[in-house]
Amino acid sequence: SAAARHTTMRIASVQLDSKHANVETNIATVKRLLASLMSQASNTQQRDGRRHSDAHAHTPPNERRTERPVDLLVLPELALTGYVFRDHADIEPLLEVPGPVTTLHHQMPQGRSSLEFAADLARTLHCYVVVGFPERVNADEAATRPYDARPTNVRDEGPPPRSFHAYNSAALFDATGKLLHVFRKHFLYEDDKRWASQGPGFETIQLPGLGTVCVAICMDLNPFEFETSFEACELASFCVEQDVDLLIVPMAWLLPSDETSDAASAVSGPAKPSLSTINYWALRCLPFFDPTQSNAKASGQSSDAKPKYLLTANRTGTEGKSTFAGSSCVLQMKPNERPLLLESLGTREEGLLIVDLPIDKT
Repeated sequence: SAAARHTTMRIASVQLDSKHANVETNIATVKRLLASLMSQASNTQQRDGRRHSDAHAHTPPNERRTERPVDLLVLPELALTGYVFRDHADIEPLLEVPGPVTTLHHQMPQGRSSLEFAADLARTLHCYVVVGFPERVNADEAATRPYDARPTNVRDEGPPPRSFHAYNSAALFDATGKLLHVFRKHFLYEDDKRWASQGPGFETIQLPGLGTVCVAICMDLNPFEFETSFEACELASFCVEQDVDLLIVPMAWLLPSDETSDAASAVSGPAKPSLSTINYWALRCLPFFDPTQSNAKASGQSSDAKPKYLLTANRTGTEGKSTFAGSSCVLQMKPNERPLLLESLGTREEGLLIVDLPIDKT
């Protein structure tokens, strides 16, 4: 067989303290955190002296490393709207309808759209972008094909009868700003249930240069309703079954209550991650690295299997009574090996996490 060519994929996670229902302020924060990346992208475009074509956007990352500062950028769950809403009426003005990029600005007042901003980011940085946003979907447009991981006795529970559904969603854009797919949160947390319908199931997508990718959202990493068997690891088992290379999880994950006190903050400092939180995320990915514990029927898992990765993009700060854990990170996972924490951000800091991952090409 041909020898493997080692190349790199640069992935990035934005961690911010989202302000409630203040999209413009949150966009300004993201721009500030990305200032150096945007500058790099601008400089390389000027040196290049040409516009990137649509075809070029799908060139694998290793063949265009000098032309872009990052290959994938991920923003947290509900990154630009804030996360805590009282009810459906509270969030309804912020719901967005995905569609062609050219029409996004007609659906919300100028400058208020998470999707429009993310599409602009993708074009500017010439990379894939994932952003969490609150989605509005007509009732007759519900998808049916994704894998429903909920227990069979609750699968038939539909959303409340409305002319439209609201979902806690994550949009994926390519380097031209084209909307590739919208992923919907499948397992809802208590704060989501006040306004969101359950997404239809876990999904994967093939992305040139990144491989098989799954985008899931926060609570999706937990047992369904915190009631199913912990060992089931629904999301990770699905990913192993689908041979997912990269699991991307935008989050608004809470800081453990014993770490929220001022005393705990003084000990840990803003730049220190919540290791208990990261360890928990790793444990929820058990099927990736301990096949004997997996409910998934993984094929071809061996000691020389290529590594898989978890990228979390969590928020920080406090909204209402909720304090978030930050600690956005990248974990590397291989069968029969302990997960390796490649990089992380602190609990209470805003920042940009950038990690170069090796890609094995044969």
